[in-house]
Amino acid sequence: MAASCPICGGRLVRSGTSPRATAICKACGKSLRLKQSGATSKDNPADPVHQPPARHLSTNRPPATERGTCPVDAPPAGSGTDKRVVLLAVGVLVLGLTTLVVVLLLVNWSHAKRGRAAVAVCNSLLDEAVTDAEKQAEQFHHEEAIAALQTVSESIRSNADLAYADWPLRDALEQRAAEQLARRKAAKEEYDARIAHGYVVLEGKLMRGQDRDRILGERAREEGARRVWRPGVPLTRRGTRLIYDGRPFSAVGVNKHELLDLYLGPSPEATGGSEAAKASLRLLTDIGVTVIRVRMNKFWSAKMEQTFLSTDPRGREAAWKRVDAMLDDCDTAGVRVVANITWDTFMWSDLAHESLRDLYGNRESASRKAFRDWILELVARYHDRDTILFWELTNEANLVADLWHPLDKSGVVPYRHTDESLYRAPVVRDEQNNFTSDELAGLCGELADMIKSLDSKHMVGTGFSAPRPAAWHLRESLRTYAASGIWKGDGWTLDSPEEQTRYLRLVTPPSIDLISLHFYGGHEDTIERMCNLKHAADLVGKSVYIGEFGMDNLGGEATYDNPKAVQGLRMMLDAFRLLDVPLALAWTWDEATSIHEPSIRPARHQEVVKLLQEANRAAGESGSLSQGSKKRNARLLELGKELQELLPPKQEAKAP
Repeated sequence: MAASCPICGGRLVRSGTSPRATAICKACGKSLRLKQSGATSKDNPADPVHQPPARHLSTNRPPATERGTCPVDAPPAGSGTDKRVVLLAVGVLVLGLTTLVVVLLLVNWSHAKRGRAAVAVCNSLLDEAVTDAEKQAEQFHHEEAIAALQTVSESIRSNADLAYADWPLRDALEQRAAEQLARRKAAKEEYDARIAHGYVVLEGKLMRGQDRDRILGERAREEGARRVWRPGVPLTRRGTRLIYDGRPFSAVGVNKHELLDLYLGPSPEATGGSEAAKASLRLLTDIGVTVIRVRMNKFWSAKMEQTFLSTDPRGREAAWKRVDAMLDDCDTAGVRVVANITWDTFMWSDLAHESLRDLYGNRESASRKAFRDWILELVARYHDRDTILFWELTNEANLVADLWHPLDKSGVVPYRHTDESLYRAPVVRDEQNNFTSDELAGLCGELADMIKSLDSKHMVGTGFSAPRPAAWHLRESLRTYAASGIWKGDGWTLDSPEEQTRYLRLVTPPSIDLISLHFYGGHEDTIERMCNLKHAADLVGKSVYIGEFGMDNLGGEATYDNPKAVQGLRMMLDAFRLLDVPLALAWTWDEATSIHEPSIRPARHQEVVKLLQEANRAAGESGSLSQGSKKRNARLLELGKELQELLPPKQEAKAP
């Protein structure tokens, strides 16, 4: 039986005899593939070619389950399932790849956003640093400007988010930072070169030194001041007068004894308070004060061993560099320094573990050698420095002389701290810890000669206080006892004017240029003693300077918060002007480390600040009243009485 077409029922005609033969329907023309397995004989009833599919009775069509299926072309078993698996796998793969691409795009977008944000932040920081650097450069603080830019450059290099930024943005940022830093370094090099060629800074402007001198000179003439510091011009003496730049010199300055401590700090590694020191110096310049008295070392011997006398060369050099910085800032402020070489009378004897008698009486003692070595190092370093107005050997060492006598075996020595952190034990504190005025004069003459062998430019003063009212009698009493072994009197008889002159002449050897006196106005005879000692100094033939002055002893109120102290200070300044005192230094200015009354605190004591300002404007006008004139003497007598009226009344001794 011939096979029929499963689609239309037409007769199928086989074409070819190969296993892959096909059959063609005569009715619909469809070509159908014959089965590749099983019998193909016409007599085989199982052959689909010979067994037409059953038809629906009603429609004469193949069953619904067989529609579209040709038994001749049926696929191998399971082939449809494999195709669906493949299609599903392909779909999953495409979906995975698409998801991966989307994720990568999102990550890239996020990183790009972080990179742009980092570039924006760094640009903002750089803008701020550039603005700050420009402000610093305007004040010629080039090192601070460079430091600010270097800090920002380091921040840029350490910002990890910049790695996500586009390289053109990143490179532009780094190039901009490098250009700004190079610009500031070039500005600093130019500034240093100009400074090396004599340029100076005045009121935020860089100008030649001669231009600054001209401007300051014009301003000084307008304001009535008479002093402009000129490079290479030292202070000199002509008889009893001080001379600067060919003209009589007159000024009122202040003590700023602890200024170096602000630079040294509590230890050699500390930065100190140099900014506070600079501010204090600028304020002095603003009110016309251009001379200060400064201690050029640490006060206590233990502190000296930690700085200038350190066993570590690096520590010593670090201390000296702080001194350099202090003097540089004084130059910038237009201030000259009365350089005190040794403030503490006990310094060198304590360092050598010897007595004061060893220091002042024995030229071969270890303490004397240490004192000489210090002067050699200090003066050799600064002998040609314009900042130094003159050298000063001691601070009130004359008040320690001639105090011992046999009636008091313990000796009379100044109060000393017992804190061993301030000096290294053992130290001598017995009846031998004293010296005579003759020994003091010998030491001062020796040291002054040594200084002048190193420095022919600067004068030398003693740093002494006004002598004790009985200084000559104390000296004579000890001399008599040393010669005869007999003690006559207590030595506290008051000196006559002639004896005061003898004493000043004794303690002012020929190599000493300047006679130092310290006065405080809280005593009844302050003005009288001032007049007598100024006259004695004139007879000695040397110029006098008042190394310290101020008001104290006002009923427990030692500061200038007391209006009476301000009045007394005005009287003392008037007396200095009438006596033609060329230089007077008020105690003490804006003290930072501790308070030694009477201390001038600028923010609180505006009246005192005005007095100093007026005194410097009036400097040089003392010649209007000639020495010895009746008018001057009458005014001095009035000042003495007025000053006495300010003092509290003496309390009468109570009857036993």
